[in-house]
Amino acid sequence: MALIGVGLGQLLLQVLARPLGLPEFATTIAVMLGLGAGIDYALLVIARYREQVAAGDSPPDASAKAAATSGASVVAAGLIVMVAIAGLLAIGIPLIGKMGIGAAIGIAAVVVSSLTILPIMVGALARWLKPKKPEHVLPSRRFARWGEIITARPWVTILVGGLLMVLLAVPVSTMRLGQPDDGNQPTSNTQRQAYDQVSAAFGPGSNGPFLIAVDTSETDDPSAHLTTLEEALGGVDGVAAVLPAMPSADGQMATITLIPTTSPQDEATADLVHTLRDDTIPAAIEGTPLEAYVGGATAGFLDFSEKVSSRLPIFIVLVVGLSVLLLMAAFRSVWVPLVSAVLNVLSIGAADGLVTLVFQQGWGAGLVGADSGVPIVSFIPVMLFAILFGLSMDYNVFLLSRIREAHQSGDGPREAVVHGVSRIGKVILYAGLIMASVFLAFAAMPDVTAKMMGLGLGLAILIDVLVVRLVIVPAVVTLLGDSAWWMPRWLDRVLPNISLDGHEAAVLAAVRALVAP
Repeated sequence: MALIGVGLGQLLLQVLARPLGLPEFATTIAVMLGLGAGIDYALLVIARYREQVAAGDSPPDASAKAAATSGASVVAAGLIVMVAIAGLLAIGIPLIGKMGIGAAIGIAAVVVSSLTILPIMVGALARWLKPKKPEHVLPSRRFARWGEIITARPWVTILVGGLLMVLLAVPVSTMRLGQPDDGNQPTSNTQRQAYDQVSAAFGPGSNGPFLIAVDTSETDDPSAHLTTLEEALGGVDGVAAVLPAMPSADGQMATITLIPTTSPQDEATADLVHTLRDDTIPAAIEGTPLEAYVGGATAGFLDFSEKVSSRLPIFIVLVVGLSVLLLMAAFRSVWVPLVSAVLNVLSIGAADGLVTLVFQQGWGAGLVGADSGVPIVSFIPVMLFAILFGLSMDYNVFLLSRIREAHQSGDGPREAVVHGVSRIGKVILYAGLIMASVFLAFAAMPDVTAKMMGLGLGLAILIDVLVVRLVIVPAVVTLLGDSAWWMPRWLDRVLPNISLDGHEAAVLAAVRALVAP
């Protein structure tokens, strides 16, 4: 089902790529997310189907019940993923926004497959999907015991899990955004060989020269002013060479090429850009009619990083706010969505910290075939936030929907948590392992950007599943007690009701018609 969903998504992307101007990397992200999410969604629905068959339902009724309960969770989870990823449009950079659109299309395709193709496949393969023994789909004794342990002392559980998340997030304070250059490519690549030869012959800065555009339209003879500017540039620490200004044919501008002493991805090179823009150039052209601008690939990537950083708070508020509203509509609760959002942000911080630790500080970088001291690609933290916030909400919806179902069936707060964990804990664990495996496989790709995405997503899913969903969240819901499912009446009237209970006759009838022989 996941492969069919990914194939459908790729067909849509091929059709829409040119009209929407989608970047090529968008298809890679769509495959990555489609495979991981598609397998998870199918696993959730099939696990519920097998439970219903073991409970005595016929295959069509079991498939209908699974689609109306777990399928509803898939819809809610998929919507949150798409909202989070499409929220990249708020960054205001077309490249990032369009990557988000492409990824959202990929997720939408697997959600549609989960609701249409999967029930048909379940009906066709019902004979092989039936559990051999009822105990194979009964609540897990091990996860029930685990639920009892972590809910026995919820404060201790939360403190230990929260401290671990904070420690993993500490390296984020040293994160440096930038753009890896061809010096990070494998030594077998011709790009890396060319980079090394140019660096050896002309210095590392020759791989990323600055282009300084000077507006000379306000003066008839700019030569003296340009000479003064060239001398000022040549006297700055970190400048290896300044080539003579090249005037344009119409005399309206001139271009000065500056070679730094450090490589494009070096932190000193970024500092040099700021020095030239803030101090050197303004002082050199003061009192003259000239206007000068520092450009080139290195300066462009620096501007890109600063643009992303400046819009990040707006993006976070938008994504978190919309996701909380969707969760409130699904669970009819105020506290559960708010706590979920906070925990998701902690999980993402831990993932960013690990990416910084591996690529920038070099801890285990050789294990994934990367160099140490590599700056974090400018759009990686934003993409990780959007993707991980959405995907971690998947597991959040899966877990909380079963806890809420047990609570509405009459279980007390702690009993509902233990019951829910025993029912869905194994599915979440294996779904997380599957998705992490898909993402970590991309860490083996030669491109350093793909390595960062794959490793960051894979480790983050493992942290989210093993620490947040199976440790912290059950403890928090236990502490909240009955108030976990409280919502003010005025808010309950305003928000739409996205049912996860599976009691709507229309949903059941529609799915039965789809899977009927």
